[in-house]
Amino acid sequence: MVVYKQYVFITSVGKFSETNEVRKAKVFIVNTKEDRIVDSILTVKEPMGIVIDKKDKLWVLCTGGWDGAEPAALLRINPDLQAVEKVFVFSGSGAVPSRLCINPGKDTLYFLNSGIFRMPVASADLPQQAFIPAAGKLFYGLDVDPYTGTLWASDAIDYVQNGQVYQYDASTGALLKSFKAGRIPGAFAFTSED
Repeated sequence: MVVYKQYVFITSVGKFSETNEVRKAKVFIVNTKEDRIVDSILTVKEPMGIVIDKKDKLWVLCTGGWDGAEPAALLRINPDLQAVEKVFVFSGSGAVPSRLCINPGKDTLYFLNSGIFRMPVASADLPQQAFIPAAGKLFYGLDVDPYTGTLWASDAIDYVQNGQVYQYDASTGALLKSFKAGRIPGAFAFTSED
């Protein structure tokens, strides 16, 4: 979820209701002053990540569903109009993007899709090649340090043995350091140096 003005935008993957009616995937809009849902925006299946950029546009990354029922997509939403402005559709049946994050300047998106992809928010198209190729790694977690701007990724390896964590320079993709972690490392938390 992200906060914008007096609203909170929350992704919902949708589900079957008690009457087996399929509820569509949406971004719900909550008015924090009224503490209630005031609207929603339909998305592609399984919206799993949401960020806001420097121009106050929302970006929602949708996997398309575990069953591949829909192509994965990245949506740009205007929160003032509460409408989808652009849909970037991933090509290929094997595309399962995840872990959407944004740099501290809020002008560059990063996400996983086997490798690590980088996309300026001003881009007209999805990137075609990985910024950091997987090269045998099973990237599982991804985030950008909001204080240093460095990129952090985790490798689940085989989901059985302990994983690996990598720190990259977010502008060049150069590996800065790596270390062992526990099993299936998937999320990062950051603190300031102060």
